[in-house]
Amino acid sequence: MGNGTPETPDFAAMPIEAVVDLATTDWANSDDDRVWSGADSWLLRQPKDVGLRLALELADRPRLEARGLAAHLLGQAHAFWPEARESVCVRLRHMLSSETETAVLRQAGIAIGFWGDQEALPALVRLKTQSHSDVRYGAVHGFSGIETEKAKRHLIDLTRDEDDDVRDWAVFGLGQMTTMD
Repeated sequence: MGNGTPETPDFAAMPIEAVVDLATTDWANSDDDRVWSGADSWLLRQPKDVGLRLALELADRPRLEARGLAAHLLGQAHAFWPEARESVCVRLRHMLSSETETAVLRQAGIAIGFWGDQEALPALVRLKTQSHSDVRYGAVHGFSGIETEKAKRHLIDLTRDEDDDVRDWAVFGLGQMTTMD
């Protein structure tokens, strides 16, 4: 979810596509220091039939920013629409297996971690060996949410990754995000 300002009633007065455009821009320009507008939070607080339908539709749009926002919303949906687990995880697994854009793969891997979807393990294993560190970063977050020995073995492998962030998150995933010994 966006880490910025609280949602404002102004979003309710806007056409939903304008809110989507703002959330898409937020996602496209996000980094650790940027404050989001709160548009993503507002979209997630919509009734499931509206918000989930929108997120699933965004996943099919041609613009990578829209697909990235879709993965972000689908990941955060675990806290808002937990009853949608099956449809969300199916869509995220599809994104992991068919997406070609690095940023979207990264976000989809992170999203899978929120749901702890064990069926996504084969797709995450493929991401783990990608040349781009952002894709492996998504994989490490995906593995960190899955409480199986297999996922933890992949995290152990990623503690030797060439990228500092991937290594750090793999260690964190092993040490803080699991109850397994």
